[in-house]
This record gives sequence, structure tokens and C-alpha cells, in this order.
Amino acid sequence: MDIDSRYTLSTRETRRDRWGETVASSFLPLDFDIARTTRFYSQALWAPIDSARAAEVRMCEHRVSRRPIHEANADGAAVKILWFLNGKGRLVQGNDDNSLSSLDWTFYDASRPYSLQLSEDARFFSLLYTGDRADEWARMARQLGGRGRLTTGPARIALIALRTAIREKQALTLLAQRALLGSVLSLTESALRQEIPSRVNAADRDALRLLEAQNYILQHLDRPQLGPDDIARALHMSRRSLYNLFADADLRPRAFIQNLRLDRASTALINRHQSGDSITSIALDHGFTDAAHFSRSFRERFGVSPSHYHCDSGR
Repeated sequence: MDIDSRYTLSTRETRRDRWGETVASSFLPLDFDIARTTRFYSQALWAPIDSARAAEVRMCEHRVSRRPIHEANADGAAVKILWFLNGKGRLVQGNDDNSLSSLDWTFYDASRPYSLQLSEDARFFSLLYTGDRADEWARMARQLGGRGRLTTGPARIALIALRTAIREKQALTLLAQRALLGSVLSLTESALRQEIPSRVNAADRDALRLLEAQNYILQHLDRPQLGPDDIARALHMSRRSLYNLFADADLRPRAFIQNLRLDRASTALINRHQSGDSITSIALDHGFTDAAHFSRSFRERFGVSPSHYHCDSGR
């Protein structure tokens, strides 16, 4: 996290009528409502963390709403994890109507319409995630609902890590950001697994296990030897159970790994003129054992060789 990419916003820096516009442009488009009789004040600190944005906000009573028109113009899946530090809230999405209070955390599909009403002097921490597994997280959010969960154990550790990170003056590299985000997602998944025995059916358990497997892959994607046996061993399941888990989502472990590597390598190729990295170094950095295998796989996926991809990156 570069220091230049960290942002602070306070009442002194923005007017009441610009707050909603500023927040929407930095996160997702939302409607922002505040009563005319309410004294406006606001303070926020936020920063990008790989494919997510973290923010800590304290402000007056207000409501944010995401409407169908926002959903229609959405670029892709987005999930928000929300920790309440002070005050109360009410999250309404579809048929779910959930009350939230201090020391609660929740998560919800932020790309779909919803409204969030926040009390006077509300203070909260949010993580907006739009990364590789946002679709799976959004599906899990719809299944589990946006109810409040007490911020203890893994969920509390995740919050502490994020609050520390956005206050860190020394820059975090992209690799460190990915490690942090992966750890936070793993911790929140762990917190969700604790409610499986009483709240979640077999299909939801499998969805959580698939999320866990995909998160493990993302954290170890640079290891050339990474394969189904490693994933199954890490998740304490059989190889056959792992394949069944992916098959239920119309996926295969090896194909999932390869496509993720190629997607990340394609981004590195587009930026190659700035980074100065060679095609071979990009291949090795993204888990391929040699440049020839990388080139063949890349051409099969994108229809062009790695050496020409950056020239055609308008695709």
C-alpha cells in the first residue's frame, strides 16, 4: 500500500453535499441521504489492499442505498465485510432485515440493491472485495444473510490486522497486500465455519469449503508444484472429495489454477514496459516451470503469444 494511495477525508476537507459523491467514486455508486436537520460531520481513512478497499469511517446519522440502476451498471461482483465499532445500524436487502450494533460484523452482496441506516456517531470498518472469488463470496452472502455476528475470534483478528494496515506509514508491497487480504478472507471464512453446525445446510458447507480451497490456491499460486494433492492435504480431505467439490461448481482444480496464473500473468505482461520484466521472469513468477510451457498455455487461452499480448492489450 503506497503512502500516496492512502486517503483521509474529514469535515474540513469536504462539504456535506460532496460526501456521497466522494465515497461513491472511491468505492461503489450509492445514494447518500442525511436529514436536513442533522449536523453534518464525517471522518474517514481508507486505502486499497490488492483487489479490495478498506475504510474506517465515523460520521453523523445517515443512510446509504444501492438502487437497481446501480446494479444494472455494475462492473462485476462485489462483497462488503462490515465491522461495527460504535453505534447501531439496520441492513435491509431483499427479504432480509437485520439490526446491527457495536461489536457486530456482517457481510453482504454489495453489488445488489440494499439500504444501510446508520445511527448518530456511527463508526465502522468496511472491506469492499471485488477480487477473483467475489462471485463465490456474493453467493455465500446471499445464502447466509446479512445478520450481525459478534466480532470475536478470527473475525476480530481480521479487523485488527486491517486497522493496523491502513495506519501503517511504511508502504506495503503488492505481495504483502495479497498476503494480508488472503489472511483476512481466510479468517472470516474460519469465523463463518464456526456457525456451520447450527445454521448451514450441506450445500452451504460445500460452498464454504470451495471458498477455502480457492483461497488456498490464491495464497500458493506462485508454487509451480501446486496441485490437487496439496490442496486436498491442506483441507484435510481426499483428492476425490476435492474434485467433487469443484465439479459441483462446474470447475476443475488444475484448470482453475492454470487460468488464475494466466490471468495474473496477462496483467504483468501489459505492465511489462514499465516493470522491465522479461517474459521468462513473468512465467516463473506466476508458477510456470519454463517459458515454453507458459507460451503454449498462454496462446491456447488468449489466442496470441505472450510477446505480442501487451501490444494487443486493448482486447
